[in-house]
Amino acid sequence: MVKETKTVRPEKEAIVNEIKAKFADATCAMLVDFKGITVSQASDIRRELCELDARLFIAKNRLIGRALKDESYLAQWQEGLSECSAVVTGTGDAVATAKVLSKFHKENGILEVKRGMLDGVGLSGDEVKQLAELPGKNELRGHLVATLAAPMRQIAGVFHQKIASIVYVLKAVQDKKEAA
Repeated sequence: MVKETKTVRPEKEAIVNEIKAKFADATCAMLVDFKGITVSQASDIRRELCELDARLFIAKNRLIGRALKDESYLAQWQEGLSECSAVVTGTGDAVATAKVLSKFHKENGILEVKRGMLDGVGLSGDEVKQLAELPGKNELRGHLVATLAAPMRQIAGVFHQKIASIVYVLKAVQDKKEAA
């Protein structure tokens, strides 16, 4: 007996290809539970994510699983693909994206991160929460600039003190000559 292969409807295949394209471009992705979100809250979070080059989209869990069937982190995501799932994909700063989702979850009690992906590596929900606690890209740049500037600031202070001591010596010599 020949086993018949199940054919997929063209519109579902198009959705799967669209999901694959979103994941192919993404450097980070997070699987979130969107149960209980209102339309206005969804608009707000989408607006915030858009500023970070990230997008929130909703698709059936089965179609997300089908789109990710060749990915190494699918086994880790499989447990999270239950109930009401939405996906956030991003090409920008993964830490900033995780911070926005974490902040939104703390404020509203919705959009809890179930799973994540960073540069093709699967992450658990707890690992994404730890990622959100890291300093952002701009904060790290500030630390780097301060670290690089510290020796220059110290050298400038030493030169200023040396010049000031020379000026004091010259002033003392001038005062001594004027007194004589």
